[in-house]
Amino acid sequence: MSNQTKGEGTIKFKNIVVIVTGGSSKIGKATVVEFAKEGAKVIISDIQVDNREALATTLNEQGYKTLFMETDISVKEDVCAFFHQTGKHFGKLASSGLPEVLRALTER
Repeated sequence: MSNQTKGEGTIKFKNIVVIVTGGSSKIGKATVVEFAKEGAKVIISDIQVDNREALATTLNEQGYKTLFMETDISVKEDVCAFFHQTGKHFGKLASSGLPEVLRALTER
């Protein structure tokens, strides 16, 4: 990826939009924090309402760019709304797998 740069043994994800499903607790939360520290714009997606916006608020207050969206990835309308809001908040999304995901959703 052209926006990734290597520095001091780590990979930086400056201005890359990363989506973490199940991102408000446990491994998902740790993943969100690490991507944010590496410069990614992180979309936190979860159906769990505990801690749901606390993580995004805390990281944003620390200068990171995050957005929490309550999303049930098994519900077509939630996923469509998720991608719409993500694009509105962070701009155009680019992913090699994104067209296949959206096509699968519309064929349900």
